[in-house]
Amino acid sequence: MRGTGFRRDAAQAVVACPNYSTLNLVGSVNIFGRVAIALFVPFAVAVYLAARGRWSPTKTTVIVLLAGVLLLPSVHAIDWPGVPKLGKREMAVLGATLGLLLTYPARICASPGRAVWIVLIVYPVSAFVTAFTNSDMLQYGPRTLPGLRPYDALAMSINDILHYVLPFHLGRVLCRTSEDVRVVLRAWVAAALLYSVPMLLELRISPQMHVWVYGFFPHSWVQASRGGGFRAQVFLEHGLTLAFFMAVAIVLAAALTRARERVYRIPPGALLLFLFGVLLLDHSLGAAMYAFACIPLVVLTGARVQLLVCTVLVAISISYPMIRPSPLFPDEQIITAIEGINAERAESLAYRFRHERLMLDKAIERFAWGWGGYGRPRIFDPITGADLSTQDGVWIIILGARGYVGMLTTFGLLLWWVVYAFIRIGRFRDKRDARLVAGLGVAVAITGIEMLPNAPFPLLPFFLAGALSRLARELPAQHLAYRSHRS
Repeated sequence: MRGTGFRRDAAQAVVACPNYSTLNLVGSVNIFGRVAIALFVPFAVAVYLAARGRWSPTKTTVIVLLAGVLLLPSVHAIDWPGVPKLGKREMAVLGATLGLLLTYPARICASPGRAVWIVLIVYPVSAFVTAFTNSDMLQYGPRTLPGLRPYDALAMSINDILHYVLPFHLGRVLCRTSEDVRVVLRAWVAAALLYSVPMLLELRISPQMHVWVYGFFPHSWVQASRGGGFRAQVFLEHGLTLAFFMAVAIVLAAALTRARERVYRIPPGALLLFLFGVLLLDHSLGAAMYAFACIPLVVLTGARVQLLVCTVLVAISISYPMIRPSPLFPDEQIITAIEGINAERAESLAYRFRHERLMLDKAIERFAWGWGGYGRPRIFDPITGADLSTQDGVWIIILGARGYVGMLTTFGLLLWWVVYAFIRIGRFRDKRDARLVAGLGVAVAITGIEMLPNAPFPLLPFFLAGALSRLARELPAQHLAYRSHRS
């Protein structure tokens, strides 16, 4: 108890310090973190070899992806010459892909489908056009930003494949049956249940797990303090990232509750209430609002209604980046409305809108293909070269780097399948399967909304979108075949 009190007092002293930005909170990863990143791919392959014949490839893949995202150190990446940086998300995808190639090659080598082939063409082409239109060097006082080369286009293409296309492909080729969708939902909810243990610890003593295990804190410490307490982070990049992961787990637990599916002999309703209680303790208003809105939607309405609401959310996610540059966008009205609820949140939103406007003004200068990498989309002081920009939402990050072509390709790969599931849901003959697939649709749709103000956890939403695309197509045919066989 004495050690716990010391940790809490120390954390509160740091948060209260007006010069917290000068403290060495973000340091170098320790040797354990380097080893964890470097050895994750061999570890993943060993898991596949050991699990073959015991677990389905779907279950093994979900466990490997969740382990990589939830347990590996954040921010740190291996930076070998001539190779794009390899962090937790890249290692998780590479481990799952190599493991499947060695154990289930026919599954991983299956055709990805027409939509993925289109994306596989658009991403490299747009990357090379971005590099070609950004060969100029940028100068801001003493700061020099290099122009892009063909190598940079290749690196951008590889990143697109690792971050978006491969996770989507894994979900698409692995999730084909009723059992597969149950495996995905149960594994996610079980991971959230296990993660709630260190999460509750951090809510009590402040976010310390990343420091204890990997030797550094991956984000600004001041953002860990909320409402007189702490916001948990564990091994994720930010407390908001963890809160949204728990919100998605709550959505999936609600779908399991509606379908009356247990999670490893535990009633899903009990898990739903427990996870919701943990999220309420986390001082994350946005994630709590997702849970408040989605629990009654998933538990009380049918699959068609859920996916209809999700289709509306998809329309908002896609249209927001299109209408945000307009001077008619009601910035002030939204801030005034939020101010009547919470002045602190209104101030934060006003700050976000100001920086979005600055980033948009620059992004529009090269709106089709973007500015590329090396910090070129960011705002710098023309005299001192100081970085003046703050990027929060995924949409503005992608828009600045890859333009509207890259942004719409990424959002389309993630969100189109929610609309597709809504079109197909009337063909489902098993209501329990329909409810589980609708739960997946809700999880993907709120990810699209979350990508507007924040950066959700990496790669996993694209795996869910891939699963949704295949299940929406395959399950109705399987239901008809089963009914024909029974008759």
